[in-house]
Amino acid sequence: MRKTGKSSPAAKRVRRRLFAILGLLILLGGLAWGVVRLHALWIAPCTLTDVAEQISLEGNEYVPSDTILSACGLANGVNLAEYARRFEQVRARVLARIPNLRTLDFTRYFPNQLDIRVSERTPLARLGQRGGTKRTGRVVDEEGVVFLRTSGTQLLPAILEPTPTPKGKILDERARAALDLVVACRDPELEKLNLQAVDATPKDYLLITFGTHRYNRAKIDWEGRGQPTEKARKALRTALLQLKQAVDTHLGERVLMWNATIPNRVFADTQEPIR
Repeated sequence: MRKTGKSSPAAKRVRRRLFAILGLLILLGGLAWGVVRLHALWIAPCTLTDVAEQISLEGNEYVPSDTILSACGLANGVNLAEYARRFEQVRARVLARIPNLRTLDFTRYFPNQLDIRVSERTPLARLGQRGGTKRTGRVVDEEGVVFLRTSGTQLLPAILEPTPTPKGKILDERARAALDLVVACRDPELEKLNLQAVDATPKDYLLITFGTHRYNRAKIDWEGRGQPTEKARKALRTALLQLKQAVDTHLGERVLMWNATIPNRVFADTQEPIR
């Protein structure tokens, strides 16, 4: 006599577990598909389709807009939702690649609008070397950052460096001291010196050329030369004021070279003995 086929309790438990696992896998798969689908629906509207309409760029005068956008990696097809996560990385990369830019800020407006504001560096002096006649286009701003600019720089004072500083780098040592002198001469009391050039080649002093109708030359030094301290700035200002006072005397027209390398003293090398 054959036994009727009945499942044992253990077999039933196994089947129930298998069905439960299968149902869970189906549920998880559905959830994953839903997440992917929702992500796609969320991301799609954030994609750039018309850069000219969707991106606003302000603040640039000399650096072309195309150069900035290219350095930022912005073009049709870029997703702003993902791009926004890399704002800081992009900013650091672009400022290193284009030293003419001083600041770069992003503001994103959902879903696909982006405002970019930049500020450009203002050149204070042209850079060159003693004996060099070819203009390199290298200039420097108040922070000492070197960049390239030719337009509107013809009348800036020149700094003659011992060795040329590459663009994107910061002036140091004697060239930095020369920049400090250029900045100091922008003071209203010292603008009348009409600074033309600062030669940073000598090790023990700076050699400056100044004047309007007749150029004067002077050796100048001060305590803390090249140091970014208030004491050094005050010493430089004092030395320049004393030099200006000496130049304004009746000896000015006969002087070949002024010497302001000793604190509180200004000497004059004249074409004839002083009477």
